[in-house]
Amino acid sequence: MSPSIKAIMKFLPLLAIYIALIAINPRNELWGDEGGYLGFATNLTHGYYSPTPEIDLWWGPGYPMILAPFVLLKLPWVVIKLLNAGFLFFAVVYFYQTLRLYSTSKYLVHLTYLFGLYPPFLRHLGYMITETFVIFLISAMTYHFCKLSQQKPNSTTHQILAGVFLGYLALTKVFFGYVIAAGLMFSVLAFILFKRSEMVKKALVTCCIASIVCLPYLIYTYSLTGKIFYWGTSGGTQIYYMSSPFDGELGDVGPVFPNRGRWAHYAEELRGEKPFPDNGGAPDLAKNHLAFFDKVSKLPNAVAQDEAFKKAALSNIRNHPSKYLKNWLANLGRLLFDYPYSYRNQTSRTYFYLLPNVFIFVFGVVSIYPLWRYRSTIPTEIYLLLAFLAIAIFGTSLVSAMARQFFVLTPIIDLCIFVALANTRIAPSVVETLGGGRTALGDR
Repeated sequence: MSPSIKAIMKFLPLLAIYIALIAINPRNELWGDEGGYLGFATNLTHGYYSPTPEIDLWWGPGYPMILAPFVLLKLPWVVIKLLNAGFLFFAVVYFYQTLRLYSTSKYLVHLTYLFGLYPPFLRHLGYMITETFVIFLISAMTYHFCKLSQQKPNSTTHQILAGVFLGYLALTKVFFGYVIAAGLMFSVLAFILFKRSEMVKKALVTCCIASIVCLPYLIYTYSLTGKIFYWGTSGGTQIYYMSSPFDGELGDVGPVFPNRGRWAHYAEELRGEKPFPDNGGAPDLAKNHLAFFDKVSKLPNAVAQDEAFKKAALSNIRNHPSKYLKNWLANLGRLLFDYPYSYRNQTSRTYFYLLPNVFIFVFGVVSIYPLWRYRSTIPTEIYLLLAFLAIAIFGTSLVSAMARQFFVLTPIIDLCIFVALANTRIAPSVVETLGGGRTALGDR
């Protein structure tokens, strides 16, 4: 059910590397979203999440609930950051355990070390943000879901754990709440079309369990907003920026992301009344968006502001569909390669994504043929995970996104690539090395 002791021992050097990377780069200032997550965690220690009478649902409660005990005990930030070492380490162990379900190759440890040293993973280790925790949740969900294909006495336990991890993923990254909803509809349709497949049925049950896990939060958001299935107040801004019809803007959030819906403050920055972190883009941002931000800042609460952004975005898409398509293509580039951005000079950080993701992209394209050609021998759960992956990537691409929305999905991407290539007859020598022969999959 849980990672084995032997698997844990194999990867202890990675844990040491993760701890060292966090320890050698201590920071005493907050970066990016860290202050927001700590703020929500502090709210939880005081008995509420969204402060009243405000409505602040910028992020889901999953990660703040993890941080809350550490905030309550007033532990140093470095202790909280060390959680990431544990999360990533157990994500690696889960990934290894998942590979072992499909192969007996002696090279699995080497492949898992490559996974654990993936540069984008390492780059985010020292930050109190959700990405490392999300990698763990996706790796754990993937393992327990794949275990369901093996008819074992403890399959019910894996079923529950797969659903719980998926549900908590949605509480951490609320976008996955919509992925779960789409997964429910897809599973029902697939169950009807594919002769009531047992694995499709288990996928449906997994999504149902995940929905139950999320239900208390959705009841809470309903009590605040009066809206059913309301996940948060940040979605409108994402689609608003993505729909930008202005030349020079490529669908990203620009050089500054407004602070959790406080648009009056952002409007002051655009007018030059307060410091603006990247003055290079400020004049064009002010020209393009200031009037609208001033209007939004006068709305009564974050929910009304979110709705205003969504309405403006839909209008932009209807009136400028070709520009939205151009922004969408740029968005795919940002997801995969951290490029291009509006009003921002490119930096060396792009190499953390560009170089490793080129390999993922190439192997992903190569995997399409064996996934189709040998579909009769590739396990059903791999295709179900691919459907989950397709829904997540396509949905993410429709709103303003960054590379960190893509790399958290690599536990599923890498698994599917491995299974596809290990199951192909195109290159027998590669198959023998990676997959331990076709019987590793074909006899299942």
